[in-house]
Amino acid sequence: MAAENERLLAENVRLRGQLEAARRAGKRQAAPFSKGDPVKKPATPGRKSGEQYGAKAHRAVPGRVDEEIEVGLPDACPCCQGELAFEDEVDQYQEDVVWVPGHVRRYRVSRGRCRSCGRRAQGRHRDQTSDAIGAAGSQIGPRAVAIAAQLNKELGVPMGKVAQILRLMGVSVTPGGLYQAIGRLAVAAAPTCQALVLAVQASSAVAADETGWRVAGRRRWLWTFVGDDVTVYLIAQGRGYEQAASVLGDGFAGVLERDGWAPYRRFQDARHQTCIAHLLRRAGEMIADSVAGQAKIPHAVRRLLQDALAVRDEHADLLRGHRDDDVIDATCVEVSDDQPLLPAPREDRPGRQAHLDSEIERLESEIDTLIARDPSHPPNQKLIKHLANEREHLLTFLTTPGVQATNWRAEQAIRPAVVNRKNWGGNRTDHGADVQQNLMSVIRTSRQQHVDPIALLTDLLHQPDQAPSPMLHLPSHATDPRGP
Repeated sequence: MAAENERLLAENVRLRGQLEAARRAGKRQAAPFSKGDPVKKPATPGRKSGEQYGAKAHRAVPGRVDEEIEVGLPDACPCCQGELAFEDEVDQYQEDVVWVPGHVRRYRVSRGRCRSCGRRAQGRHRDQTSDAIGAAGSQIGPRAVAIAAQLNKELGVPMGKVAQILRLMGVSVTPGGLYQAIGRLAVAAAPTCQALVLAVQASSAVAADETGWRVAGRRRWLWTFVGDDVTVYLIAQGRGYEQAASVLGDGFAGVLERDGWAPYRRFQDARHQTCIAHLLRRAGEMIADSVAGQAKIPHAVRRLLQDALAVRDEHADLLRGHRDDDVIDATCVEVSDDQPLLPAPREDRPGRQAHLDSEIERLESEIDTLIARDPSHPPNQKLIKHLANEREHLLTFLTTPGVQATNWRAEQAIRPAVVNRKNWGGNRTDHGADVQQNLMSVIRTSRQQHVDPIALLTDLLHQPDQAPSPMLHLPSHATDPRGP
């Protein structure tokens, strides 16, 4: 009993010290991203030498030349002032911004009146962004609106600074005028966003994640759903099944790559893959906080999960689908492999598949053995219970080609919004939240499909029939106004 009291007192002192250190760190507002003191022996800056240097690259020669300038020899040698003898000419290229004033168009809009009903009508050019005339007859062009939308919604530049940037480019505009123009762009993007939702529902695998958001100072949730080359964002009031189902649909039957949040399990028609990185991080934290034998369970969990990842890496050629494999680290970040994996010889594939099946069977047996344990430490009990709930969703990435072991795709998609949230907190109105989610979805999807977002947003303002953008590759039923 005395030994137990001494252990508890020592743990109490240790935890109090950690709490005090965390509180002090939270008050250091001058360096919010500081990670502590620099290491005593930091690594040498720059790239590694030799074979570890990586891919060598240089700035490519431009595809066109707009201006050619002859650069002659100096009058004399800069070293000794002697006479110079010409030898040859070499080329140097330079790309720069051509500073020109904004392009101003004047539309001579014809107006008329119906001889039958007497209603007035007016013409509309495809480059016009509004039908307004009179006091509101001075508008912002579609490309300027597209640039403003990208700067604000993707890069997080505040609207006031966006207006300053456009003024530097020769377009005089106020933040309020930009807000209204971007709102009209979001309305034009609405059919494309609806098509993106249908495309996510039709995806074979979808990675999902959610984080906190603010609308008018009230708590909201920002959801992200990353499917097959499409991404949909949703700003909703809740963090439950109903909000996720509003995008995925109640009958989603693909593979859902997600963390351990319980509402995801309610998609009963879907197959699931729980995020291995979250479990590894949880096990690591428990090991750091454990005393004596309390670390046995999290150690066993970590070894098992790392073993599963090693099996995946060993059979990567069999498990590779239409997406690149993910790499586990503390933040679920994908790291691409410079060396492409070569497929196994065709005649060896049956044997490789049999070996993979045996490894999966071994891992499942070890999972069952681990879940059957009855630890006395409450955190270990909670971890075992969580593994039991996720039992059928731990190894989907080993049984279904193309499925990721983590939800890194959703983590990466949500990261730019989190960075922007640090700058301006969220949205001021519900309308602003709708604009935010629509334009973020379109811009992110354009990046995935290697489409210029400026050209795409400009084209949306040119669509008179309010149809989904033809510049994106979407399933046929997603672009059909009659639906699937």
